Amino acid sequence: MSEPPPPSAETPTSAETPTSSELPTSSELPTSAELARMVRRDISHWRMHAPALVVALVVLAVGAVAGAVAFSADHAHHVRWGVRHSGATGALLPSTVSAAWTLGQPGGPPQTHPALGGDLVIWDSAGQIMRWGLADAKASPLTAAGARRDDPAISGTTVVWSEAAGGASDSDIYGEDLASGRVFAICTAAGAQTQPAIDGTRVVWTDGRGALGRSRIYGKDLATGKEFAVGPAEPGTQQDPAVSGSTVVWTDRRDNTTASRIMARDLAGGRLFAVSDQAFMQVAPAISGTTVVWQQFTSADGSASSIYAADLKSGMVFAVAPGPSVQAAPAIAGDLVVWSDNRGGRGYDVYGRRLASADVFQISAEDGNELDATVSGMAVAWTWQNGFDSFVEVVRLKK
Repeated sequence: MSEPPPPSAETPTSAETPTSSELPTSSELPTSAELARMVRRDISHWRMHAPALVVALVVLAVGAVAGAVAFSADHAHHVRWGVRHSGATGALLPSTVSAAWTLGQPGGPPQTHPALGGDLVIWDSAGQIMRWGLADAKASPLTAAGARRDDPAISGTTVVWSEAAGGASDSDIYGEDLASGRVFAICTAAGAQTQPAIDGTRVVWTDGRGALGRSRIYGKDLATGKEFAVGPAEPGTQQDPAVSGSTVVWTDRRDNTTASRIMARDLAGGRLFAVSDQAFMQVAPAISGTTVVWQQFTSADGSASSIYAADLKSGMVFAVAPGPSVQAAPAIAGDLVVWSDNRGGRGYDVYGRRLASADVFQISAEDGNELDATVSGMAVAWTWQNGFDSFVEVVRLKK
């Protein structure tokens, strides 16, 4: 991994950032999941003045992949189910994006929580897990109907999700081997199991089997079938797990009175440690290799947050894109970081940065909000939401 820039060049100084006593406590700020819901409710109907793109739409069939739109400037293609509602002037940036697809249909079920694995996109469609291939443009349900499924994640040919059968309030973790089509239970313990993440044969999730509704991070090695606790048994809650290799990270609110922080466990050696000792509210971690990224609140009223990163090898912590805007819910693959950003003040767009470079670049500029960004290789996906419509959009970045 390329060496990240020195933190002194990008990290706010003590005069620019509040002290820990000035920052809101865990009970005053929303969780990352609550923040996402608040952002979705706070839809502002705005129009981004992006460069004009000449497009042509050919409707093929209702309920199927329904058209192709060519960006004249770049000869990119844009596959849709149906046509986006009239009046939208969504735009992607031809200087950044070489191809784009929209998965959804106006007035149809909401498409949310995308995840990427190679050229395969999976997402939640009104409680069902869908999949779509960037290479073959074929979409299909991942599993048969009958239970509510959400929070999908993918690694290689294995997809995992949270499932509640028959209207049950508690959910379990299930998986499917795409190569064989075999569906299998991963955890069906008491309480709610949610937010699964996977890398290789290791699956981790947020587990509610503890007392008083407090959650803890658990995991399972699919190769050995062994289940294990990742987070320590202690008061407070643990949530938002992510895993890469033998390292698991999560948001830790251990006493519910001080700012939450990002904790990590090395499964190989068992070491438990804080990723950053900065006294700021930290949520929504993601990890790739030895690099961890997260959302860090930088204002006392929770109106501003930035994306931060840590190199676990060197211990260096630095701001990915400091600024006065709200930057939320980062994802990382290799040295490419993506996140949602409202720096324009008119909605959330997707931005990115390669850590080897100091340059931050914009990926989307559309009506509404682009949330839940995720990345794999050169592909980036997110949930696009405007009004009552909610689609999954996928782009392939230029080299």
